[in-house]
Amino acid sequence: MSEPSDQSRPSRNGIWLDCRKFCILLIDSADSAMRLYGIRKDGNSAEAWVEAKEGEQFSIKARRKAKIRAGEFSVHLSFGGQFVAGRICGPDDWPCNIGERYISTTEAQPLMFSKPKVTDDEVNCIRKPEEVARLGEIRIEVRKVESTQSCEERLYSTEDIGPQKAIYERAKKVGAVQLGVGPTISKPSQPPVLPIYDETFEKVTFTIHCTTHVGLQLLGHIPIPTQIEAPPISPKKRSREQDDIEVEQKRLRDELDRLDKRRRILDEADSSSSAVAQAGKSSISVKRERTVFDFSRGGTADAPFAIDDE
Repeated sequence: MSEPSDQSRPSRNGIWLDCRKFCILLIDSADSAMRLYGIRKDGNSAEAWVEAKEGEQFSIKARRKAKIRAGEFSVHLSFGGQFVAGRICGPDDWPCNIGERYISTTEAQPLMFSKPKVTDDEVNCIRKPEEVARLGEIRIEVRKVESTQSCEERLYSTEDIGPQKAIYERAKKVGAVQLGVGPTISKPSQPPVLPIYDETFEKVTFTIHCTTHVGLQLLGHIPIPTQIEAPPISPKKRSREQDDIEVEQKRLRDELDRLDKRRRILDEADSSSSAVAQAGKSSISVKRERTVFDFSRGGTADAPFAIDDE
């Protein structure tokens, strides 16, 4: 591959990745062009990196340049080496949009970025770094069609998009993304056609490497922020904030003083109650007084208990 270049064919909708007489563009779920990074070109091939968000649907737009001669071309789409969809485009069929794969005559599944599946099984897994990276690889091949043949029945693939094995958890790279499809939707039927390729035409290959925002940072395609600075505060706003802080501080100090006073009162009340209770226990005495003895039933001062019983 040649040295990286940030120059590609711009359009009003975004950035096209061009090679020879063809261009491609990735469209996100909001129908906006997805920015491409680290663009490289070499002969009949071009590659770039794109930021992928797990669970987001996307589509691919391919078009030819105006100076290309008339004829039919096949646009072949694959994920990680697995065929997904194909279109045959005549002179009036450009641009070519691919946003789903057909699984029957009238059913299709939208293209989607997905989260890689991982496993702790060291044997039945994907371990090689190049195989892990290939899971997030979109490839578009453009070939010249010499002729087409009608066929009575078209074969559709209903197999899951992606590898049959999961990625070994320790082999998963930061920023790894897997490609897949979404829920089934209804689509108009397309007539089955079998292309016969012109082998004298050298195919044009586009490769898009999908990774996360962090992955792009680690690859050096976007800068890593060193520090997040707070926005400057105007003097007026700063003064108002300081006033609010001072008011709140005063309120908290007053509340603390009130609680301290309340606590002292309760402590003093407890001390007084304890002192009274202790004093009551230690100082209670019985006063003894002399009482006049009743001699009405008998008895004398010398023999008070000599009582006559009748």
